[in-house]
Amino acid sequence: MMNSSIGRFTLVALLAAGCGGEKSEEVVARVNGAPLLRNDYDQRLRSLLIQNQAGGDPSEAPEALRQQAGKVVLDAMIAQSLAHNAARDAGMEVSDDEVELELSFSRARHASRGEFEEELARRGLTEEDFRRNLSRELLIQKYVETALASGIEVADEEVQVYYDANPIEFKRAESLQLRQIVVGVPRRATAEERAEARAAVERARERVRTGQDFGEVARALSTDASAAIDGKIGDVTLEELVPPLRDAVEELPIGELSSVVESRFGYHMLLVDARQPAKELSFVDAEEMIRQQIVDQRKMARRDQWMRGLRAEARVEVLSVDLVGGGTG
Repeated sequence: MMNSSIGRFTLVALLAAGCGGEKSEEVVARVNGAPLLRNDYDQRLRSLLIQNQAGGDPSEAPEALRQQAGKVVLDAMIAQSLAHNAARDAGMEVSDDEVELELSFSRARHASRGEFEEELARRGLTEEDFRRNLSRELLIQKYVETALASGIEVADEEVQVYYDANPIEFKRAESLQLRQIVVGVPRRATAEERAEARAAVERARERVRTGQDFGEVARALSTDASAAIDGKIGDVTLEELVPPLRDAVEELPIGELSSVVESRFGYHMLLVDARQPAKELSFVDAEEMIRQQIVDQRKMARRDQWMRGLRAEARVEVLSVDLVGGGTG
């Protein structure tokens, strides 16, 4: 299991929490007439301060950090409001199924749903806040992919020049195809809960050791998203694994089971299906990856230009004197 975050939209999603209706909350700014709410600003500021203090108490943040974070939060709220409304006006739509799929990816990066909800709560969010923001970000992303990314072309010569100029990018460390059975534990699990989780993995290990199919046991007992695909984690390098898992598989022979390993995610049993030696990618192997990287760079440049244009034409009114950033226009 690789180091996790709250989801693929980590920075934006944590900064853009509530985004609900105006209700009776204080309006702290307006963007082209659309309200930005005090509650949303406070949630995002709290979340960013926690992130920058590695989980520390946001109320103890130095004033200079609060000022800097406040500017980042307000600017992010303004940018998201502009981008979301522009994408919506362009006819973009996001289905509930698309949002739920993205939410499932976010949950899967935690040992359990309870830990995911605990992380949200620590940042002053609810799952509904998070879901609502995913919907907004997916809408913006869909606009970028459909309206801004169309027509981007990359010449073959550009790809070759990039490959020749960046040889270090195409060196690959040894990789492993891993499977796991993991039983997650809450962050504040009791000693009894931890013992029960370890015992469950020990029993799973014995079932596999005595001949039961690994994938079958993983589907029945594993508590993370890999259970649905027979416990497969996929191709990973040792550097991508958290230290306890790295130590467990570094010398593990192909086809043998690891002992039960404890990590911050819970208790694991691992199986190495294959190892790929370190290598340097040939141009043929790297060509499509380079082409996509150049496309992504140009797509982001178009997005930045789009956002600058939206901001230049926007009417932004900051109504609360204690907010930092944004300004009027």
